[in-house]
Amino acid sequence: AHVNAAGFVPPTDQLWQQQEIFARGNPMVIAAMWSPPAWMKTNGKNCCGGSLIKGLEPELAELFSVWLGYHRDQGHPVDHVAIQNEPEVVQSWDTNVYYPPDIGPATEELAKRIVLDGHATRITPADSGAIFLVPFFFDPVWAQPTARSLVSAVAYHHYGGVPYYDPSSIVPSQQALRDYVPAELPL
Repeated sequence: AHVNAAGFVPPTDQLWQQQEIFARGNPMVIAAMWSPPAWMKTNGKNCCGGSLIKGLEPELAELFSVWLGYHRDQGHPVDHVAIQNEPEVVQSWDTNVYYPPDIGPATEELAKRIVLDGHATRITPADSGAIFLVPFFFDPVWAQPTARSLVSAVAYHHYGGVPYYDPSSIVPSQQALRDYVPAELPL
């Protein structure tokens, strides 16, 4: 309930990138966390999977709020945020696993904090690594009242298409997803 913003380490590398991007136009900014801080995770590491320790969902939401406020105050507000990049992936780099029953309540805490702190940021349910996994993470988020009110798009990666570098290879999966999620939500 108490934020010590002085203890926040600004993401200056992200700010530099955003300054370069915003110098060329006014893009929509969509962000997804790769990993909560190590102290918030079951494996105690930023990398290699692990999961958010149960009960720390409000603390994670607070971290997001400070981060969103920093970008907003620097003139580069984040339009959409996903609580996790590829929530199903365990890799040797920064990753964090959410199981479908856990991602809904965690995203609900984030949504409540976004509303409480007056951010204009909207939510995209977890940014899944493969299109066919979207429903597993979309449904638990969509079931949460505050999160649902902030969901404005569905994000996913084009991984899983064959061949990998041919975006047309996932068109059938995109159509199936388009039929699955509410029509008002862009993919």
